[in-house]
Amino acid sequence: MSYSTEFMDHLKSKAPLASWIDKKIKLTRKGKLLLGNCPFHQEKSASFTVYEAQDTFHCFGCGAHGDIIKFIMMSDHMSFREAVQKLAETVGVRLPEEQSAAHELNHNRRVLIQATEAATVFYQNQLHANVGRAARAYLAERLIPEREWSRFRLGYAPSGNALKTYLLKEGYEEKVLLEAGLILDSTGRKEGSFDYFRDRLIFPILSRQEKPVAFGGRLLKEGHPKYLNSHETSLFIKGQTLYGLSEALKSYKSDEPVYIVEG
Repeated sequence: MSYSTEFMDHLKSKAPLASWIDKKIKLTRKGKLLLGNCPFHQEKSASFTVYEAQDTFHCFGCGAHGDIIKFIMMSDHMSFREAVQKLAETVGVRLPEEQSAAHELNHNRRVLIQATEAATVFYQNQLHANVGRAARAYLAERLIPEREWSRFRLGYAPSGNALKTYLLKEGYEEKVLLEAGLILDSTGRKEGSFDYFRDRLIFPILSRQEKPVAFGGRLLKEGHPKYLNSHETSLFIKGQTLYGLSEALKSYKSDEPVYIVEG
């Protein structure tokens, strides 16, 4: 079951996050923030923070983060659909009927996200494989510790069509890979479609929901262009996406300025 952005915004407006969480744990106001002991891990000092202006929560102890739906999912061990249903029933909002056109659109989007996630995992594995030696050496030279490789899901795209070959074997259709921007089509090439990223250090670009939607690739050898980004797709609109946003939101405090810099 999928729901429109308009419906979700309306539903969440009926139940302020702070009021919902206050039923579970004791919250204490500190300026613009509400603090309490995290319900998702054991702790002695309050590291669980509710940002009323954004209607989100974040725990600086365990990293739990999200909105009211995410909180219900975590606290009640529910799926997204179950959490939406519970909130709707509690606040007296009727769930919309799912229409076939919207269902088809969301199904296609899910498939694209799944393919992009599979590509991300593939690139990560290649970074740690023998073929990723040069990429690992480059990261070490730049003093980027391994813990950051994992945190930002860095990877390596080998030469050739390794990604295309892998994803086709995994059952993804070629048209899905084309639509996701993972491969390019060229009728002038003998090999037909081919991997978009080749011999590049890969930086996944994540949505606010921490789903990979695109990539940035840094060429390891001499050549042009040195940096290559995914072209726009239905998942990735450049003017609406910031690299590192999902990570920045985890430590964001509502009373602090936010600086956006060129990549």
